[in-house]
Amino acid sequence: LTATPDTTSVFQKWTGVCESAGTNPVCTITLKSGNNRAVARFVKQPELTVRTLGKGSGSVTSNITGISCPGDCKEILPIGTEVTLTATPDAESSFSKWAGACKSAGTNPVCTLTISKNVTARATFVKNPTVTAVVNGAGTITSDDGGISCPGDCTEQYPVGGTITLTATPDAGATFDRWRGACKGKSPVCTLNLKNTQNKTVRAIFK
Repeated sequence: LTATPDTTSVFQKWTGVCESAGTNPVCTITLKSGNNRAVARFVKQPELTVRTLGKGSGSVTSNITGISCPGDCKEILPIGTEVTLTATPDAESSFSKWAGACKSAGTNPVCTLTISKNVTARATFVKNPTVTAVVNGAGTITSDDGGISCPGDCTEQYPVGGTITLTATPDAGATFDRWRGACKGKSPVCTLNLKNTQNKTVRAIFK
């Protein structure tokens, strides 16, 4: 007798007259008088499910063929399979954290699992905060990364957890007076810590 599992299952073991064959899918018996009963036990292979959550957007892919979520978010895998999942945010979002089977990976976008049962890994993405610069008077506001040069380009999105340094430069015949909004004080250089998804507005006053 040969026990052959379907694609979604694995052969576990024999019982009955084939018990001595154990986990070997092939069993040879000599028929005895009376009825002979051989039982082949099959179990379903575990399923890995991935979900993307949050107000941001991104994708989760695996190092083995099968997971590319959104799209293909479920895969049946043999018991003992090691899978590495990678969460990649879209341009206007940031990866926040894992939950479910990948909870221990925390804010690390890479999670490695060994599949032993049905599991679900959840990746949360958040929208990047927007920094908006406003100029009052004759001058400019520029950022250290070149994303903001206001007037002109006055709004830019930045990843959560990053920093941005803004510099207020007066035009000829004007002076920088002070910051208002997310930046405070009279120093022309201001550093913003983008600790959360809250949008920020900075205002430079020139006289």
